[in-house]
Amino acid sequence: MSASIERAIRSGTAGQDGVATRAQLVAAGVSRRTIERRVASGELVSLSTSVVGLPDFHDRDRQRMRAALLAVDGSVLGFDTAGRLHGLPLRSATSRSRVHLVVPHGWHHRQDGVRVHQTRKLSPIDRSSVTGLGVTTPARTLVDLAAQTPTDRFRWLTEFAIKEGIVSASALRACIAQFDRSARPGVARAFETVESLFDEPVGRSELERRFALVVASAGLDDVVEQFQPPWYDGVRGIVDFAVPAQRIVIEVDGRRWHSLTQDMDSDRRRDRLAAMHGWVVIRFTWDEVVHRSSEVGSDITTLVARRSQAAA
Repeated sequence: MSASIERAIRSGTAGQDGVATRAQLVAAGVSRRTIERRVASGELVSLSTSVVGLPDFHDRDRQRMRAALLAVDGSVLGFDTAGRLHGLPLRSATSRSRVHLVVPHGWHHRQDGVRVHQTRKLSPIDRSSVTGLGVTTPARTLVDLAAQTPTDRFRWLTEFAIKEGIVSASALRACIAQFDRSARPGVARAFETVESLFDEPVGRSELERRFALVVASAGLDDVVEQFQPPWYDGVRGIVDFAVPAQRIVIEVDGRRWHSLTQDMDSDRRRDRLAAMHGWVVIRFTWDEVVHRSSEVGSDITTLVARRSQAAA
C-alpha cells in the first residue's frame, strides 16, 4: 500500500474506530477501485455494502458497532447492545455476539452479526451516547427490552437500573408515556412493572446514607440526623434530618414513585405540626438525592442562609 493511500485511509477512518464508509474514503482521496483492490487483498475488510474497516483494529466488537451506525443514517444501538453499554447485567449470550441496531422505519441493512430493529418512533429524547457511540437512552432501552425479557427478569433489571443510577423513575415514566400500551409490544409489561416496583419503599438506611454524603459535600455542619423535634411525644415521630438553629426539618422520601394514601396523609399531618411550631419542612425524593445532589445541597444552603438572615 503506497504511503499516500495509507495516509488517506488512516485519515478517513480516524476517530471512527478504524472504519469508514466508502464515500468517506473517496472524499479522503482514495478511489473506489483502490478500495475494492484493498478489500480483495485483505488490507481492508468489507463490513457491509457501504462500510469498510482496518483489519488490525484492536476492538473488533466496537468496530462492528461503529460500522453498523455508519451504514444507516439516523440509527442508534439498541436493545441488548445498548443495555450492555449502559451497564445492565444482561445474561443472554447474544448480547455480546450480535449488534442490535435501531433504524428508522423503512430502512433495510445487512451486516454480519447485526440484527436490525425498525421503529416509527425514535425522538431526540430517546437518543444518547456512550463512549462516543450513539445508543438509545437507558429508559428507551429498558422499554424495548421489556418485549423480549421475562417479567421477573425485567423487573429485576429495572430495579437494578434504578438503584445503580442508570435510569431515573421520571425518565422511565416519561418514555413509557410516549407509547400506546396496546399497540407496542412490551410497553404494557414495562408500565405494569414500573407501577408495582415504584410503590415499594427504597431502604431508608441507604437513602439516608446518601443524603448524609450530600450534606457533608455541601459543608452543612449544622444538619442533625434523626432529630427529635420539640413537639415529639413518642408518637408523632422523629424527623429524618433537621437544622435546629434555623427551625428547618428535612425529610427524605424513599417511595420511588407513588406514595400510599395513608403515608401521604401522615406526612401532611407532620408538616402541619411542624408549621404550628414555627418550623419549615422541605422534602427530597430518591431521584433528587441520587441524581441531583448538588442541587439538593444548594437548596438547603440557600434556605439556611435566608432563615438566618430573617432571624437576625
